[in-house]
Amino acid sequence: MAVRTLFSRHISKGSLDPEELNALLCDIALFNQIKHTATAMQEIQNTSAREATGVPDRRKKENRTKEHPVSAHVQLKQKYHADDHFVNSAITEAKGALQSAKELKKQNISEWQEQLEDNKNKIRSTKQQLTRMQNLRKKLKSWSKKKDPAYELSGVKERYDKETECFEVMNLRTYKAMQSYENAYLFEVQYVIPSIHELKNRLVHLEQRKDLLKNRIARENEPVSVCYGGKKLFRQQNNGKYLDHATWKRAWQKKRSHALMITGRKDASQGNFRFSYNTETRELIYRSQQMKNGKPVLVHLKNVEFPYKQE
Repeated sequence: MAVRTLFSRHISKGSLDPEELNALLCDIALFNQIKHTATAMQEIQNTSAREATGVPDRRKKENRTKEHPVSAHVQLKQKYHADDHFVNSAITEAKGALQSAKELKKQNISEWQEQLEDNKNKIRSTKQQLTRMQNLRKKLKSWSKKKDPAYELSGVKERYDKETECFEVMNLRTYKAMQSYENAYLFEVQYVIPSIHELKNRLVHLEQRKDLLKNRIARENEPVSVCYGGKKLFRQQNNGKYLDHATWKRAWQKKRSHALMITGRKDASQGNFRFSYNTETRELIYRSQQMKNGKPVLVHLKNVEFPYKQE
């Protein structure tokens, strides 16, 4: 009978035998080392990276030499002395991480292009507002009470009220005065000039944002890379958050080497050559890479329950 193994009950490390726990931790560290190396090899095999570094593509027969074995699988197997299932799982994880990074990059570029279009519209609108305010300042110099200077802007309208002899900034929705100035000098100094400075500063920030988005989009053809452990934690090694570099390094290694993912196989008895599960005793047995007396150490995980559709 098939068992749904979507998630299981939490198993504490303290419940494991010390020797079995040590073997499991060694396998986790070894798996992540192979995965990191496989990721670096996959990055080098990228077309643009090969052109930049001059590394030949080992997938082609004419580029295979004694110094460079046939495939990455063989290189990793010889370097780390691991079996096929262990190495294949690490390579699969590495390819998945790189593919995920590629898809994320495509999504980011699409979002950056949309943001760039919005940024251009904001720049265009800001320039129009700045031009209107600059023209308003020029007209104030030649202003005469015989005329009614009404200048439309974005969302507000400036006018001169003949009854009160004041300059007013109107809200177009309610058409009520939001601000009132006694004379042209106060209107220019307290409203027009600050508005011009604000619009100029906004325009500078929008131009900087536009250049940043263009630079990001221009890196579209650069090869993707994966930072296991996260770029945020990687940048924290020198910002003073940790007491010393050794403390940061322990946290960094723990976060980038904390999981073990073994890919299953259809031809395996229970779908995996390294794991076996007894539905009666509910014991999960893992066959590790560590050897003892010429045999692999077996890690026994007792009382492993899969709550989803398992009674």
